Amino acid sequence: MRSRRWIYALALAGVLLAGYGFLVLNPEPTPLQRAQAAAEELRAAADRVTSYRADFTATFRQVVYSADFGWTGSMRATGRDWSATGDLKRSGKDWARLESVHHGDARYHKQTGQQLTLTQWHQFQGPRATNYFWYIGHEGVDTPPQPLPEFEPLAYLSVNSATEVTLSDLPGGGRRYAFAGNRWIPGGRMAATFDTFPYISYIPLVVDLDRDRRPVRVEVGPFNGSTLDDITITITLHDIGADVTVAPPPADQVVPER
Repeated sequence: MRSRRWIYALALAGVLLAGYGFLVLNPEPTPLQRAQAAAEELRAAADRVTSYRADFTATFRQVVYSADFGWTGSMRATGRDWSATGDLKRSGKDWARLESVHHGDARYHKQTGQQLTLTQWHQFQGPRATNYFWYIGHEGVDTPPQPLPEFEPLAYLSVNSATEVTLSDLPGGGRRYAFAGNRWIPGGRMAATFDTFPYISYIPLVVDLDRDRRPVRVEVGPFNGSTLDDITITITLHDIGADVTVAPPPADQVVPER
């Protein structure tokens, strides 16, 4: 009988040792490992989307103009090419209707406004290929194009690295990724986007993926830049995989911006 007890004791010890070895070989991921894995998952999610439609809303305070603005619109995209139309409001009142196209390495803008209307498309390339609006400054002097927030949702999924993330499940099998502003570093297109707003140090980011791990919602901000303060951006994707075509404006209607 005593020998059997020894056998049972040895067997139990073996199970405990095996369990301990499993824990050692398979430890819980650290917060840093979870954050890095989340960054990889977002980059992979962007690669799953080839075409889509989206609605966007942005609010901000224009420092130079000292006014609060709201910008709402919709876009359609295939690959990296997209076209968008949005309405810009100043202090809650209609200010301008903006049309934008990104095709290849160039971005084009056209504006119809209460104060200023552009009759031709203005083209921007390279580092300047971002969003802008125009207004007439003091004493009727035209000002340089003023930067606007980026609303291309996939650009915000290019998280280069992260040190901390909060994960939560969403109804229907989706997942939410929330990064505090000082816990991640933008990369790729997003880094280039934020170069438009220097001196940024804190940018909260929240991304929702659906059950198929495709992006369906992006929230950015609030954050401050050199010319805009209290920037918030919300983008909702839908019709993922839709048949979308995007063409650049006619060449005879384009003015290269210098």
